[in-house]
Amino acid sequence: APQPGRGRHRDQRRAQAVLRPVQEELAADLPYLWLYHAAPTIDPQRGSVLSLNGGFVDAKDTGEANLAIVSDLSISLSAKSTGPLDSGVDNMLVAFGDADDSLDSATLAMEAANYAYQVSYVDDGRIRFAWEHDVQELTETFSTAAIPDPESWHDIEVRRDVHTQSVEFLVDGQRFGEIVRYANSPTGSGAGSLYIGSRPDGQDNFVGLLDNLMISSEPAASPT
Repeated sequence: APQPGRGRHRDQRRAQAVLRPVQEELAADLPYLWLYHAAPTIDPQRGSVLSLNGGFVDAKDTGEANLAIVSDLSISLSAKSTGPLDSGVDNMLVAFGDADDSLDSATLAMEAANYAYQVSYVDDGRIRFAWEHDVQELTETFSTAAIPDPESWHDIEVRRDVHTQSVEFLVDGQRFGEIVRYANSPTGSGAGSLYIGSRPDGQDNFVGLLDNLMISSEPAASPT
């Protein structure tokens, strides 16, 4: 008769064998990648994905100058919460900036300390897309529709057009709610890193799974 737990241990070994090259590839491609309570894992639907358990990824020195985008911007990713969204935090999916306590007072007084972008889940299922202008003045936009089941996989995309001062939200390849107008485009930024799963100070953590993160300054075509 099969012994209890034997199949489970075999599955764990198989998952570790699959993940080892993924972890080695991450280490080779991104030598300054710093993971805190975050690691690759195997999802039955998506395969190898990033698991965030109250932690984050700090992608230091991986092309910060190119990632501090304050112009037209498109950010897409796949996300699945592994529990109810926290009502007390921003449930941050991705952000570019720097923790205030890591900057000197002179830099904090400059636009270079600004957030270039933040994308997060609101606890009611809406998507938040925010950035800073002037000296740490916050602009926030929110999707006019809400995802009813954030504990399922969804492909999320935000698009910022600085010429029309508008934001478009897309979910699972379809426009999600109305186009949102804003008053102030981002300025400055650059004194920081790309953070996945939290703000740059390690707070407002998203607890769940992430996959397929793409960040581009190229304009994206709207869905037909």
